[in-house]
Amino acid sequence: MNLEEITEFVAKRKAAEQYGQTSLFDIEEEESLGNFQMEEAEDLSMSEKLQLEKQLLGFYFSGHPMDEYREIWNRTVRVDLSRPEYLMDKQPCNLVGIVLGCRTILTKRGEPMAFAQIEDFNGKIELIFFPKVWQKYGHLVTVDSILGFTGKVDTEKGEPKYLVDTVADPSELKQSGVSAIHISMVKQLCTTDNLNHLRDIFLDHSGSCSIIMHLSDETGGPEVAIKASGQLNIAFSDDCIDIIKQTPMVTEVWYM
Repeated sequence: MNLEEITEFVAKRKAAEQYGQTSLFDIEEEESLGNFQMEEAEDLSMSEKLQLEKQLLGFYFSGHPMDEYREIWNRTVRVDLSRPEYLMDKQPCNLVGIVLGCRTILTKRGEPMAFAQIEDFNGKIELIFFPKVWQKYGHLVTVDSILGFTGKVDTEKGEPKYLVDTVADPSELKQSGVSAIHISMVKQLCTTDNLNHLRDIFLDHSGSCSIIMHLSDETGGPEVAIKASGQLNIAFSDDCIDIIKQTPMVTEVWYM
């Protein structure tokens, strides 16, 4: 609403200014243009605003289409798509995301399967729907739809993909438990005292979550990932995560 009218008005104004110097009717032309009046219109819904922003600006400005699903996403999704290098092969997990695109192909047996890309609050990933899954859920997968998925990560060919098992409304996804806690640490700060302190935290919060420590080198060397012994598995809780974060050598903690 009003966009085409504004464009036309501006074009006429520029034309009048361009040729006005040689025109004998500058005043009449100026008066004929007058002042542009915006037409009143009903406010767009948030989803309509976001679609228009993405179309005109190339990005969302007022919010994100998934904002109303943020609580569900926090409760059911444990993978961070902004960290594809930390996604584990054959790792079962849930996803909630907006469908950015989808294409179908035929297998050698003539059966349709599909590839889609989704985006959540952190990043993007390609989804693979094998024929039986696509036959059952393909009708749900449309561009701009927000869906929940169950499946597993596949990293065998390098860049992580997601093999879809089921598709559902995000509200139907079950809460996902935490299976692994990742701790990023500065190698130079891993003194005996700091490591013993961290071990004591693990022992005080014993549980079933595995621990993966990522050692970064201040000199720019490659990061090294080490999985702790199963005897040091811990129970996930916000309190435990906060305590780990307070350890001097720890720079970041995330979980999957």
